[in-house]
Amino acid sequence: MPSGFAIAWEAGASAQVELFSPDLDGAAADNDYRFKFSPPMRRTLRPPITGLQLGDRELGPIVDRLNKLGEALDARRQPDGTAAAPAAAGNAILAKAQEAGTLLHTLIIPSDVQMELGSDNLFLEIGIDEALLEFPWELLHDGTDFFGLTHSIGRFVNVSKATIPSQNRPEPIGIKPLSILLISVPTPQPRQTATGNLIYQTLPGAVQETDEITRAITALGSDAELDVLSGRGATWTAVAMALKSKRYHIVHYSGHAYFDNQKPMNSSLVLDDEDMATGAIKQFCKQPPVLFFINGCESGVGRGTGSAWKNRYDIFGLARAFLDTGAYLLGSRHQVGDGGAAMFAKSFYAQVLNEKPIGTAVREARRACKTAGDFVWASYVYYGDPRIRFCKVGNPRPGG
Repeated sequence: MPSGFAIAWEAGASAQVELFSPDLDGAAADNDYRFKFSPPMRRTLRPPITGLQLGDRELGPIVDRLNKLGEALDARRQPDGTAAAPAAAGNAILAKAQEAGTLLHTLIIPSDVQMELGSDNLFLEIGIDEALLEFPWELLHDGTDFFGLTHSIGRFVNVSKATIPSQNRPEPIGIKPLSILLISVPTPQPRQTATGNLIYQTLPGAVQETDEITRAITALGSDAELDVLSGRGATWTAVAMALKSKRYHIVHYSGHAYFDNQKPMNSSLVLDDEDMATGAIKQFCKQPPVLFFINGCESGVGRGTGSAWKNRYDIFGLARAFLDTGAYLLGSRHQVGDGGAAMFAKSFYAQVLNEKPIGTAVREARRACKTAGDFVWASYVYYGDPRIRFCKVGNPRPGG
């Protein structure tokens, strides 16, 4: 029997919450939504789908609070991207997040469903339309804690335009050593632009993150295969060839990124010598990984105007092309210079390599960052099935 890692799904209580418009083509009122809930104990007699009005009057106060939260996070950030703020400032930010999360929870979740979701450690799938992507569903707060800290959450999206299916159906990944491509670009080469020479801020957290991941993966010995493209070696050509030549379990990127919510295929990763549009990545990944882990720091020059929250924390503009490949995605567009991303990655991989489900690994990484007093835990979003895990074949499962 071959040895290595296989894909498996974790058993356990699961629930699904879905918010959707009855008409994605726009014929229905913009604020007309439906709420659907599938509880952990599936019923044979299902309750009717609930109607919700989610217009500016309902969501406006929450958007205002999220914008103030985004502004507060920017205000405590240093010029080099670090966030060495006093504890008092951190507590104030946490209070703002809790206020927004409590309002969102009260507005969206019916009282009977609130009781169903009161237990900890559910595998919770949250489905939303594209118009609701900017809201931090992981920050839903039930009066006791944030959902992102109590449940293993994965998002899915009801898209308005269907994805064109690939002509090549991916082969089953099978049983093989855990294969990871690590792309790290902490200091890309300057770019010539129409307005002058663009010099990128160095991301020391990306260096630390790369070191932590490398140590964790190499500790597996022959049970893992790690390909690293870092610094000057992370060129456009090198990354393109790596994505085309091999199917990985995980592709991890740490560095700068550009987000385009209006035209997602124009979003890009900043490699050492030039940017790689996510549309090109989609073409290279004919055999996509199970998971893309994208720690994309969006520098000030790349930020749009408008909502302070949406333009700092909504990652779907970058995620869409990766999700179109059929892969799952875990990502953040938070500044990674403060070491919080390295802490998150270290905890996440410790859980994944211990065969924990991806949703659980994300939850535990959030907890680790929050315990350390770093709000970076709240910026991570996982699009995918929270129950999926990498299962070691040939040896007993740790702890089981």
